Amino acid sequence: MRNQLLPSEMHSRELQFDVETRWNSTVTMIESFIKLHPAIHLAIQTICTNEKKKKFYFKPEELDALREIVDLLSLLKMTTDTWQGDNYITSSTVYPVMFAVIERMQKCQISRTEVDQLREDLITNIKERLSMDDDEFLAHMS
Repeated sequence: MRNQLLPSEMHSRELQFDVETRWNSTVTMIESFIKLHPAIHLAIQTICTNEKKKKFYFKPEELDALREIVDLLSLLKMTTDTWQGDNYITSSTVYPVMFAVIERMQKCQISRTEVDQLREDLITNIKERLSMDDDEFLAHMS
């Protein structure tokens, strides 16, 4: 496995930024950062002094947390990408899909406490948007 991008690969990619009006831009931004991290790391090594480098380096566990966040957000991205082309989205499609998203989120392997809290917040938010308490949710899942 290569740790560094070739110079030709660095020029063909760019870091994506979060756009408030685009639902999935946060996951796209994090994915692009993870892909470009070796090039970013190399740039920091080249440009910054030793003192400044320490502030900008990502620890391996921080990159792992970003990967776990991408795993969670990708489930929502996949859902919104699927629904974008539909003219009419009805509850007969929303409920089963969102139940599947929650179920897959619950099965995601999460090792970081902060990411686990994000998962719980996302699941709670989805249930609230579906106007369901835990008992109703469990009844639909069985």
